Amino acid sequence: MLLHRRVSIDSSISLTWAELGEAYYNAGHFDKAVHCYHEVLLQQSFNYYAFARIGELEHAAFVRDGDVERLESSTKHYLRSVELCSNLVRSWAGVFVTTAEMAKLDEKKKKKVELDYEELHSVAKKQLEKIIKTENAPYADIEAAKKVIS
Repeated sequence: MLLHRRVSIDSSISLTWAELGEAYYNAGHFDKAVHCYHEVLLQQSFNYYAFARIGELEHAAFVRDGDVERLESSTKHYLRSVELCSNLVRSWAGVFVTTAEMAKLDEKKKKKVELDYEELHSVAKKQLEKIIKTENAPYADIEAAKKVIS
């Protein structure tokens, strides 16, 4: 694989790590994709898009495998992303969706969740509503936020 060879030659290329992560994601290798984005974060520790992407990848792994730890990890990565960029609709939507899914878990699985998902769900909804009201995001993001909370 050309991307893999490129990373082997110069592992400091964040974009290459991200591209390799996407290739792994498209092949269904979520763990390898997450690893690639962690490599991006080693070089760019404040890259809120990388945190958001890890959130998406962990969520995809949860949907596929049903592993509650992946769902919780997804939420935590989304939260770190919004900590770094408070108006990122993509991450607030991720928090909203993942915490809604936590609320639907059976009681046994809910006990494994350490996050206050009800409070986080409420905060995410308020933030999305605020972004919509103030139009503090690109039009496409505002429309996406409307769809998520409807």
